[in-house]
Amino acid sequence: MRRLTIALQFLTRLPLKITPNPTPEEIGRSMVYFPLAGLLLGGYLVLVNQIVTLLLPALPASILLVMMLTAATGAMHLDGLADMVDGFYAGCALPPGEARQERILTVMKDSRIGAMGALAIFFSLILKIAGIYSLPATCKNSILLLTPMLSRWNMVWAAALSDYARRPVKGIADDQYIGLGETFHRFINSKELIKSSLLPVLLSLILLNINGLILLIVSMVTALGLINYIKNKIGGMTGDTFGAINEISENIILLTSIVLITKHY
Repeated sequence: MRRLTIALQFLTRLPLKITPNPTPEEIGRSMVYFPLAGLLLGGYLVLVNQIVTLLLPALPASILLVMMLTAATGAMHLDGLADMVDGFYAGCALPPGEARQERILTVMKDSRIGAMGALAIFFSLILKIAGIYSLPATCKNSILLLTPMLSRWNMVWAAALSDYARRPVKGIADDQYIGLGETFHRFINSKELIKSSLLPVLLSLILLNINGLILLIVSMVTALGLINYIKNKIGGMTGDTFGAINEISENIILLTSIVLITKHY
């Protein structure tokens, strides 16, 4: 329960106070519970959906659902998406190499959002609204449960299958940390990835059968594709790329669900 609470503290804006303060290992290994935290967020979306669909037409209800999810997570993943897009856009004019990587990481660290980052947020939100709006009512709750869980599962894939992109700062000892992203990388490996996969696999198959299996495959392919793309750009992951992977994965899972499921209803 403590590690789940830590995961919820980092993935949501719930006012959780953890005492004593979590150790770096507890923070890192809490990532195993990211899919469960995502499932709880999905349950929250289902509850909100049950209420708003009684009061509102489908489109404003979908907008409100996306607003409530964004509020619950503090828009941290959207911020990561914007920072990554700004950084990758700033480095696109440079040839591959160390200079491009450093340029991208520098821009990503800047707290200001550029035009490309703002567009990325806009299109991500529009896609999410359209995806939720297009889901048939008969399976909407199942997709709302699964989408946040699978997207946060993809973050575990990213931590397990890549390194931390930023270089250690001179004068900092090996047992100290320069960012939350590095903390996750140090304690997540294939064993933790397998543990984190049990819930997404079982629940997807139970709720959607063969379509659930296809969603799992799409989710994994999305994770592997994004990991490979990001590693080619900056050599590994950062906290921002974790957020970007979550945002992109949510949209791809929603769009895939529409393709798979709407033809049956």
